[in-house]
Amino acid sequence: MKPTRTAAWDHVQTMAQLADLKEANYRNTLALSAMIELLVEKGILAPDEFHRKAAALEREDAIAANAAESL
Repeated sequence: MKPTRTAAWDHVQTMAQLADLKEANYRNTLALSAMIELLVEKGILAPDEFHRKAAALEREDAIAANAAESL
């Protein structure tokens, strides 16, 4: 079955939205990286503090995800 013109256009639009999301994700990641580096450079945040907090948040997220799967 040949895809309809509408289905093909929907696919193009979906791919364009995905590209936009990738670009936004890249910009957000870059901004976050810059902020973390500045905080470390200024002595406001130690790298090990950042890593401990990130690990703790990841554990909390995993616990919440497991709890949601149990429902």
